[in-house]
Amino acid sequence: MSGLVFAVLLLLGLQAPERAVSTRAQPAAFEELLSRHAAEGFSGSALVATRGEILLAAGFGFADFDANRANDGDTLYEIASITKPFTATAVVKLAAQGSSSWTIPSRPTCPACPKVRGP
Repeated sequence: MSGLVFAVLLLLGLQAPERAVSTRAQPAAFEELLSRHAAEGFSGSALVATRGEILLAAGFGFADFDANRANDGDTLYEIASITKPFTATAVVKLAAQGSSSWTIPSRPTCPACPKVRGP
């Protein structure tokens, strides 16, 4: 669980718009940080993108320790419900920025979202 908290804090910290660090420097710093933690046992993947451009897609540590298979930018994870807090955080940030609202349905703004049944 501490690894998840660490990852969330990293994501939130690197999102801070008031930072004076260039967008191009952030992925390199993030990759260096995760590489150091991978040397201490961290395993995972990272994707850093801005305006549709992928700046970093990399894996760290192992996807399967027994098979000695390393993580990479395309490693798939069975994460199940752990994505709900990330989705909630994104919705809160969009509402705070005025890009979305708590009262409008998501379907008109996200055609890929499934239709909700009921009233």
